[in-house]
Amino acid sequence: ADSAFMDDRLGHDALSSENGIPSAALGPFAATGGAVVLGGGEASGALYPPEPSAITESIFSCEEAARAAYSEAQLTPSDIDWWGLYDCFPICFVRAVEAVGLAPRSRGGAWVETMHGMSADGTYRPSALPVNTHGGLLAFGAPWEVPAMYNIIEACEQITGTAAQRQVEGVRRALVYGNGGIFSHSAVAILAKPVD
Repeated sequence: ADSAFMDDRLGHDALSSENGIPSAALGPFAATGGAVVLGGGEASGALYPPEPSAITESIFSCEEAARAAYSEAQLTPSDIDWWGLYDCFPICFVRAVEAVGLAPRSRGGAWVETMHGMSADGTYRPSALPVNTHGGLLAFGAPWEVPAMYNIIEACEQITGTAAQRQVEGVRRALVYGNGGIFSHSAVAILAKPVD
């Protein structure tokens, strides 16, 4: 994503109007009132993957980052309305589903199968599966250095009600997750619709 794309979608170069009231002139995102960050968390595991025999739950950093974000925001998974999960490979998505609390540990694959079954008729319903409504990395690729930013953009569009046909009804809070390395570094943020 280049800066012109960011400016057009989020209007980030003009943070507020002179009178403090969101204005359409500031861009579509700013005109809606924007979003606020309620909490965030980061965690790191091994930079390089260990030998297969040394792979344990302790090398995965997403759970720790998610716990920190939930703690800072004073929220639980049931308080989240939309999810932007880093999904560069299917296993990363399954691990993220478990780490953020959509499914218990070791049940992420079953959760994915259940959710897939809900759309077996081929009809896409964003509100039935409020996860990666923008298609995720498995749908549009992972451009160098910015893949998690697409989760943030989609979260902001969901929160502000500007996601068009992808819109999930009633989104107040969104969780976004980004990963670096091979499960080695994770960052989770919880965004929300401003209350004033």
